[in-house]
Amino acid sequence: MLRLRMTRTEIELYLDSLSHADQLELLRLLTERLQAPALAKKQPGKLSELAGLGAEIWEGIDPAEYVRGERASWD
Repeated sequence: MLRLRMTRTEIELYLDSLSHADQLELLRLLTERLQAPALAKKQPGKLSELAGLGAEIWEGIDPAEYVRGERASWD
């Protein structure tokens, strides 16, 4: 009978007692279970959510002056 709490060593010993097919099925079930939360979170965001991102980097910088400086560095 399978207890609710097992040490890692106990789990490894139990896995050794399973058939190869049962081990693969268990791996499939574990993979699905572990991937489910990650897949649920990965929904495409809206481009509008990026508005203002990194604004603090440009604080106090004049855009026209910045462009002039960049263009001057090309020469």
